[in-house]
Amino acid sequence: MEFWGAKVKAGKTLKVKPGENCLIHISQASLGKAKKGVFGLLYATVDDKKLLLGTLSQDSFPHINFDHLLFDREFELSHTLDRGYVHFIGHQRKKKKRANESSKTPVSFNTGKSVLQPCSESKTNQKKQKIQKENSEEKETPKNEDSCCFGCEEATGNNEQTIFVKGFENLRPRAEIKNALSNFFGSCGEITRVYVPFECKNRIPLGFAFIDLRKGEGNEKALELNGSYMGGKELEVTMASHRDEYYGFTDFHGCERCPVFLDHIYFPSSIKHRRSVYR
Repeated sequence: MEFWGAKVKAGKTLKVKPGENCLIHISQASLGKAKKGVFGLLYATVDDKKLLLGTLSQDSFPHINFDHLLFDREFELSHTLDRGYVHFIGHQRKKKKRANESSKTPVSFNTGKSVLQPCSESKTNQKKQKIQKENSEEKETPKNEDSCCFGCEEATGNNEQTIFVKGFENLRPRAEIKNALSNFFGSCGEITRVYVPFECKNRIPLGFAFIDLRKGEGNEKALELNGSYMGGKELEVTMASHRDEYYGFTDFHGCERCPVFLDHIYFPSSIKHRRSVYR
């Protein structure tokens, strides 16, 4: 195993080709010396597919840790910083072949939790992460008021500025998806709402979400993420009002509590005739 590192300057890209029968594992990306307010998106392009790795911010996330970012073929690193540079570090090692393993190992990306994670070097950060983890677990615990798809505060608020997102991995808790989407779209602007509808009976998300940015500022940046990848999944990003899901959910069964909540949900005034969510 050998140390691997690279520096990518603003406005530049870096093509990297692993050695024969080798894997490159990128474990961390960090900002070089930069002033406050500097932030940028990190990308890796593999097989003509541009993947979004995460966001670096001098104020909030000056470095990102990656758990499973492995490359066995040529890839290109880039970012959107207009000044400064980004350090990538990790290691290079030989592939381990198994009898039942294909000779071509696919590029592996973290498909569990978001790749955007604060660095955990200090005891203070470790304590903060422990508290955040405990709070996250509490939020993911099913509650009576959240057992209905519309039994949460985020169910209200769809408007002409709302962003629609689909294509992400939906076989995980609603809270985890909300956190991943908040991290992913956080660089576009101030996120005020993320609503992830799910089927009431089994609490499995329906595979799409609605996102609001304050006053719609940053919507253009969000729409530019259409076709990008989150957790190895290609996202579809568009204005919610252009989608049928904005007016009603297809193949949604709901529960007996849905009508109670729906009576109090604000529907956009531009809709002359309310359409049922059961379709």
